[in-house]
Amino acid sequence: AILETAGHKKAAAEAMQILLQVHLEKADGEQALAAAEKGLQLLQGLNESALEASLMVEKSKLHAGLHQFPESRSASEEALRRYKELNDHDGQAKATELLGAIEDAQTEVTKEEGMVAEERRLLQELGEAWHERDARAFKETLRKLYAETRITAMKAGDFLQPFFAAAAAEQDGDVTNIVHFWITNQPENVSEGDGGQEGFDKVAVNMERNLAYTWFRHTMMGYGPGFRMLHSFWRKGELSKGMHCQGLGVMEVKDDAEEWEEKVGYHPGMLDCGLQIGLARGHMQLHSSEKPKA
Repeated sequence: AILETAGHKKAAAEAMQILLQVHLEKADGEQALAAAEKGLQLLQGLNESALEASLMVEKSKLHAGLHQFPESRSASEEALRRYKELNDHDGQAKATELLGAIEDAQTEVTKEEGMVAEERRLLQELGEAWHERDARAFKETLRKLYAETRITAMKAGDFLQPFFAAAAAEQDGDVTNIVHFWITNQPENVSEGDGGQEGFDKVAVNMERNLAYTWFRHTMMGYGPGFRMLHSFWRKGELSKGMHCQGLGVMEVKDDAEEWEEKVGYHPGMLDCGLQIGLARGHMQLHSSEKPKA
C-alpha cells in the first residue's frame, strides 16, 4: 500500500507477487488469487508484459486450484499471448503446458463429481432399502456399490450407522436383528474392497463397536455406573455369512476381563472414552452360556 501510494506501481506489483507466494505457503488460495489480481491491476498501462504474463500464469494456476476452469483457461491464454508478443519461447511452452494441464484437471474433476453423484445416489437407495427392510434391493445395491464405486463394506456400514442407531433405539438397544440383516444380505463381492474375508470380519466387529458406542451415548451417558446394556451385545445363533464365530461374539474390555458383565461398575465417562479409542472392543468369543462346560 505504501509503494502504491508513493507511485511505485511496479514495485508494488512485485510485492504482490511475493505476497501471493506467502498465501500459497498458508494454503490460502483465495487470498493468493486476490494478490495476483491486485498485482495485475497495478501493472495496467506500465508496459511490463513479462511481469504481467508471469502473474497471469500464477492466476491461472490459482483458478484451477479452486476448480474455476473457464477463468483459469482465460488467464493461461492471455499469458500465452503475452509470451508470444515477447517472443519468449520458454514462456510459451509453459503457458501451453498449463493449458493442457487445465483440460486434464477439468476432466478429472468432472469424473470425480460423477463418481460422487453416483455414490450418493446408490447410498440413498441403500438407505431406502434398509428402511423398507427390502433384503433383495439392499443386497443388489450393495453389490453395485462394491463393484462400481469406491464404497467398501466399511464405508457402507459407516453410512448406515444413523439408520442402525435409530432402529436400535426402537428395539431398546437390541441390535441382533440389525446385525443379522447386515451380514446375511451381503453380496458375493463384499470382500473385494476390504482385504478379503479377514477384512470383512473386521468390518463386522467395527460396526458392532460403533453401534455400542452410539447406543451408549444416546441413552446412558451421564447416568452413573449403574447402567446395564450388556444384553444388547450378546450374539447367539448359527454362523452367519462373513463370520468365523458364533454370530458376532461379545463386547469385551481389554484389561483381562473375561466378559463385559464383570465391568458393569465402569463409570460411563471411562467407558465412553474406552469405546472411542478401542479400549472396549468387539471381540470374537462365545457368550458364557455357549462356552463348553468344565
